[in-house]
Amino acid sequence: MKKLLPIIFIFLLIIVMGCNRYLIFNVDSIASGEEMKNNFVILPGIENIDPNSLQFQEYANYIKRALEQFGYKFVKDPKKANGVIFLSYGIGNPKTKTYTYSVPVWGQTGYSSSYTTGNVYSYGNWANVNIHTTYNPSYGIIGYKNESLEFTEYTRYILLNAIDLKYFEKNKKIKEYWNTAIISVGSSGDLRYVFPYLIAGSMKYIGTNTGKIITGYIYEDDSYIDIIKGNIPEPVSGIDF
Repeated sequence: MKKLLPIIFIFLLIIVMGCNRYLIFNVDSIASGEEMKNNFVILPGIENIDPNSLQFQEYANYIKRALEQFGYKFVKDPKKANGVIFLSYGIGNPKTKTYTYSVPVWGQTGYSSSYTTGNVYSYGNWANVNIHTTYNPSYGIIGYKNESLEFTEYTRYILLNAIDLKYFEKNKKIKEYWNTAIISVGSSGDLRYVFPYLIAGSMKYIGTNTGKIITGYIYEDDSYIDIIKGNIPEPVSGIDF
C-alpha cells in the first residue's frame, strides 16, 4: 500500500492541475467588540512608505472596497477621520523545496500462458513434424525508481490594524478596534498580483474576531475579485462565502 501512495498522489495532482487554480490563505483576526465603521482613513503601517504613492493607493483601495461591503465609510483627510487603519504588507525571501517520491517501473513479469501448434508432413515412408510454441508475456510493476520535484515558495502577508484616532489625539494612548493578519504561502513572488486575491478571499473576516486561525481559499475566477479591483461599481450585500 505504501508503494501505491505516490501513484495516488500523482493521479490526484493531475486532476487538481486540470481544475481552476486557487489560492490558499490563513487569517487571524481579533477585535475589541466595539463596533466603529464611520470615517476611517488608511495609512501606511510601514516606515518610508508614501501614503500618496500609486502602489500604496492601489492596495488601500482594495481594502476600502472590501470593507465598504460591510458598511465602512472612509475619508481622505486624516483630520476628518475618527479612526485609522494601518496597512502593512510584504513578501518573504524565496524558499526552494525538493520533494522525492517513487514512481513504478513497468515491464515484463513473466508469461501468462502459452500454446503449441504443429503440422505433420509425410513423404512416403517418412514423416516430418513441425512444432511451434507461442508464449504470451504478462506485464506489471517490476520495481520503483525515485523522482524529485523542486519548487520555490514565497510567504506573502497583509497586516491591518484599526485604532481609535480621536482617543489617541485626546489621551496619547492607542485604543485598538481590531487587528487582522492575512498570510499565504505560494509559488508567486508577485505581491501586486496576489494582493487582491488575499483581500477578496479574507474580506468577511477582516475586523472580526475569528477566535483562531482560519484557513480559506479563493479561486482565480471568483466574482469577488472584480469587486476588489473596482470592476463592479456598486457594492453588494449579504456576502458569505
